[in-house]
Amino acid sequence: MNETAGEPRGKVITVVLNFNQCALTRDMLESLREGRGADNHVLLIDNASSDGSAENLRREFPEVEVIEPGENLGCSGGRNHGARAAVERGANYIFFCDNDAFVAEDCISRLRAHLDANPQVGIVGARVMAHPDREAIVSLGTAVDWDRCRYRSNQEEPGEIPEDGLLDSAWVAGTAWMVRAALFGEMGYIDDRYFIYFENTDFSFRIRSRGLRVVVAPDAVVWHRERSSLGPASPRSAYYYTRNRILFFTTYSPRPLFSGWFLATRALAWAARLAVQGEWRLMGAVLSGLGDAALGRWGRRYM
Repeated sequence: MNETAGEPRGKVITVVLNFNQCALTRDMLESLREGRGADNHVLLIDNASSDGSAENLRREFPEVEVIEPGENLGCSGGRNHGARAAVERGANYIFFCDNDAFVAEDCISRLRAHLDANPQVGIVGARVMAHPDREAIVSLGTAVDWDRCRYRSNQEEPGEIPEDGLLDSAWVAGTAWMVRAALFGEMGYIDDRYFIYFENTDFSFRIRSRGLRVVVAPDAVVWHRERSSLGPASPRSAYYYTRNRILFFTTYSPRPLFSGWFLATRALAWAARLAVQGEWRLMGAVLSGLGDAALGRWGRRYM
């Protein structure tokens, strides 16, 4: 990494994913128009939408480059597709943002300034606020409980912000984050085994393993609509959450065998509760996620 404070600001390219959510993506791109800056190119990766999203958004946002891979690559694959395109276009920094978020006018410039000024930082996340309740904090950093194989998002204002204005975090929330583009060439891309859920968690841990900081910038703000990607308690979300939670914790836990056993028992208990409630599809998704984790079946599996 050769960026140092005082050098010219790095070129930012923004990557946004869309899959059959034209209205949500339109709102997000409108928020980007106000604050993206003249040198911030936007790439929209359309994951094989069938609702005409790509055509409509290309027409409404001519300044946005719409890329159609031709298949649903998921979150990990779609972001990798965008990252490769951004690297080819000369990005120094890549800003990833969910299509169900609204970006504050100065968010991108603040994240870029933090990376410009702090060469020891590899990835910086934004402060994630709720929408429509814009006063509630969704995530201002994360912590891991290895004993219970769970994580906690900080939803309170920090008592004191360090001099550099950054808060160290276990990983950055996937809603909005900026990373040094050079890292993709140095350590590889996002792990495609996840498809969706925990892919940014894994990526943050890999960055930290290189001796770089993983941080959140409280002064860079986005607002996030909750539960708009796969819907509330959908079978797909239950499947990927169950499977990928096991993948992440058995990869990084100091006690991987314990983590695997603990999460398997939790998944079985969850499936039993769903059976009692008559939620048969959700129960089947949880058990499928558990089974595929045991068999090492990753990537896009449950659609």
